[in-house]
Amino acid sequence: MKKQLLMILLCALALKASAQFTANRLAVYRIGDGTALTNNRTSAVFLDEYLTSGANQTAAYTVPVTDGNNRFTGIIRTSNTVFQLEGMSGLSPDGNHLAIIGYDQTTNGTVDDNTVKVVGLINAQGVVNTSTTLTGRSPARAAIALPGGNAVYSSILQGGIRYSIVGTSTSVEVNTNVSNARSFTIFNNTLYCANNSTQVPYLNNLPTASGTPTSGNINLTGISNVNQIALFDSDGDGTPNIIYAANDGANLADAGLHKFVLEGNIWTAKGFIKIAGITDGLKSVTGKVSGADIELYATTLGNLGSPKVASQLLKITDANAASSMINNTDNVPLVLATAANNTIFRSVTFTPGTAPETTLPVKLVSFKGQKKLNGISLNWNTAAETNNAYFEIWRSKDSEHFSKIGQLKGKGNSTTNQFYTFMDHSPQSGTNYYQLEQVDFDGKREKSNVIAINFDLQQTQLKVWAANPQTLNLSFNSSQHGAAQILIADLNGKKIYHGKTIVSLGTNEISLPFAPPQQGLYMISITTSNEVLNAKFLK
Repeated sequence: MKKQLLMILLCALALKASAQFTANRLAVYRIGDGTALTNNRTSAVFLDEYLTSGANQTAAYTVPVTDGNNRFTGIIRTSNTVFQLEGMSGLSPDGNHLAIIGYDQTTNGTVDDNTVKVVGLINAQGVVNTSTTLTGRSPARAAIALPGGNAVYSSILQGGIRYSIVGTSTSVEVNTNVSNARSFTIFNNTLYCANNSTQVPYLNNLPTASGTPTSGNINLTGISNVNQIALFDSDGDGTPNIIYAANDGANLADAGLHKFVLEGNIWTAKGFIKIAGITDGLKSVTGKVSGADIELYATTLGNLGSPKVASQLLKITDANAASSMINNTDNVPLVLATAANNTIFRSVTFTPGTAPETTLPVKLVSFKGQKKLNGISLNWNTAAETNNAYFEIWRSKDSEHFSKIGQLKGKGNSTTNQFYTFMDHSPQSGTNYYQLEQVDFDGKREKSNVIAINFDLQQTQLKVWAANPQTLNLSFNSSQHGAAQILIADLNGKKIYHGKTIVSLGTNEISLPFAPPQQGLYMISITTSNEVLNAKFLK
């Protein structure tokens, strides 16, 4: 019996040790375990894993934020009608470490300025590290891990931007001007601080020393309360030019998701999603590139008023994100999960171990085709390329069943216009359908639109002219290689010339000895096994 119990215990320990986050899923920072709430009292904290698709999910994996170093709790609400707005998570730019911020306090405890703040660090294996602490005013606002997971940025009330080595209780206030940071985002070695206003300050080169000034501000019009941003690069130059901003609003009626695109030097509004009962208290947003689309994931505080709305995890797809506008009709959120009673979804990131996907793929400006004497010329150009290995060229007769007919090497990475040409020397007679398939170095693929080019050999491809009184020249395209018959007759149908020749696939040019008995209009036909080319000429 003892041996059996030991085996059960060992199996349970092995299962616990093997549990870990799954990459490319969502990690939701949840406060509360369902226990009845008291205003301004602390609750247990968890990280819940969800799939990126599928409505009304339950968590696939849950990590309680505890490791024996420091206690870690959070506050759900400050009154019967007001949620606590602070405590945003952040994923390191390499995708390997998730940072959250809370309090070294027991559950159902109180928090004041003397309460020690704790930064929790969680890796892809689900291992929790709560050994990093801060002192200063409450509330604890936001945290994000730096690449490698050895240091974090954090913010507390009027405490500037703090830099801490993981495992220490001291921090460097690298910037004092940004005293109201609600969340952090790191993009290409730059720290962006959503600042609960219309401006997003940023600091280049990930500062570690005190007294570092802000490098600049992103000014967003039409939004008064930026709580968190998701950044994307659509032209491959390494700097963001698309912003999605979560706005929890001065009041819940103003909450929603805003989109901005950098045009010239101006961040221009590109739409807004605000749906009562769904985007109430939109608090957190993250996202990834999916082909030409951007998939966004957001959490909401919900609404404690009337009607009461639970906190939710949402998915919003922005199709053709480089050029689209967002709105309530075309971008209706899908509810992935709803928080249980007496719990709240504070923020969302991708799971630790998820590689960031923030750069849109090759930006195809145009794709056109033109009929030539020797085939169909395909031409396309790109405005920007990222990791572009090559283009595959595909052709179809019915616009459904495509076959690969060629391949051209891409430019890899480029921020300038690039132009490509491919000649199809053997198009089929009639309408030909073409499509490009762009392939990244990592194997990811993206298809272009389909274009149709008419290659009607019978009507337009036979040209006839007299080189001299004794010779007739012919120029035409053939869809195959093989034998052909040439017949010349007058308008009464009398045969004047009959001969045989071998034609090649594509362009053919033939000279015939031809001296008709009298000047006049003649008809010529070239017949192969599958086509007849006709023309009239004066000789």
